[in-house]
Amino acid sequence: MNDTETRTEELNLLSACMNGHDPRNINVTAADFDEPKHAATWTAMLDVLTAGKEIDPAVVHTTMGPSHVGESVWLFDLYARSVVPDNAPHFATHVRRSADLRNIQDVARGLMQRATTESADPAEVMAWAKDKLDAPTGITRATETFADTLPRVLDQIRTGQQAGLCTPWPDLDQKIHGLSPDRLYVIAARPGGGKSIAGQNLAWHWSRRHKSPTYFASMEMTSDEITTRTLSQVSQVKLDYYLNGNVQGQDRTHTDTAAAAMRQGHVHMCTDPGQTVDTIRNGARQLQRRQGLGLVVVDYLQIIKARDQRMPRREQVDEIARGLKLMAKELHVPVVAMTQLNRASKEGQGRAPVLSDLRESGEIEQAADVVILLHIPEPAQPEIGQMYVAKARNGSMGPVEVEMRTYFATIDPMARGR
Repeated sequence: MNDTETRTEELNLLSACMNGHDPRNINVTAADFDEPKHAATWTAMLDVLTAGKEIDPAVVHTTMGPSHVGESVWLFDLYARSVVPDNAPHFATHVRRSADLRNIQDVARGLMQRATTESADPAEVMAWAKDKLDAPTGITRATETFADTLPRVLDQIRTGQQAGLCTPWPDLDQKIHGLSPDRLYVIAARPGGGKSIAGQNLAWHWSRRHKSPTYFASMEMTSDEITTRTLSQVSQVKLDYYLNGNVQGQDRTHTDTAAAAMRQGHVHMCTDPGQTVDTIRNGARQLQRRQGLGLVVVDYLQIIKARDQRMPRREQVDEIARGLKLMAKELHVPVVAMTQLNRASKEGQGRAPVLSDLRESGEIEQAADVVILLHIPEPAQPEIGQMYVAKARNGSMGPVEVEMRTYFATIDPMARGR
């Protein structure tokens, strides 16, 4: 089946479900669609039914959110497409078949690349191929023309709507325009500088605000540690109280309320210390196929295991950085990687970090679309932090002040008027 035929079958399936066939009765997931717009429409239709509403183009358009503001006319054209709703299972068979074939093609390309390197280990290459063939497929995308993209871009210009979805820090969003699919964001800090808290805060915010599954790969913390920190963030009960088992009175009530909210969350944690870029990608793809995927958070880049441990350390980190950028494009989601900065020298204690402080690699700066340097400008005021946007391909650079409420495992926006 060629690209045109695949696109036609995807459109037919979407139209059949838009016109009455229940998509919940079809064995297809968003990851089976080749075009991201089709995948987003499928997810929105399922969300509409989950909310107890009936599917129609207007409701689906609203549910798709701000990143699809220009799709209204396209959805009504889809609704008017001449299909028989009862043929949905037939269309679905072709959609799944195309997805499986794309996955095999991806594996073939990756296998050829790995098998032709000088340091290739046959056992490792075979193990990689087996893992890939056993893993669910992701989304690969067709090209778009200016005619396809201009309606979205012009709508964003007219409405002032940022292209990406918001973070917990509104002032930061003003500079980087939120987090957008296909992009790699790096949040860098010196050891103990708050990068893990930033990642944990972002994962919870995405789950709660955007109702979207987040894949949180942590090589530094256990699942229990991440959960405890998030519980402190949500409940506003001091982290020390949890660690010391000293939760009493009103704090117990706040904890119960926070726990109930967290049970409705969509943060999926993987804390295997031996994770590689490939295992993170496979885990995120599996989540994408089962439930959808909105964001990948990695804590942190320098302790991801390199595929070839024999390479010089700098080359290992370079390869990891490039792999995370490719992951963002392959999965069509934002990837946010926590990264370590070099420790300040004795003469430089308290100085603002710069891009050249990114530890062990210049490729991190090259691969990232946005680099944010997190630090505390005045050691005498540890509660006032700064997120400095040091690189932004589609934004502006400069500082953003934040409140470092580490006793609640939280980095908050700076209160207005402070």
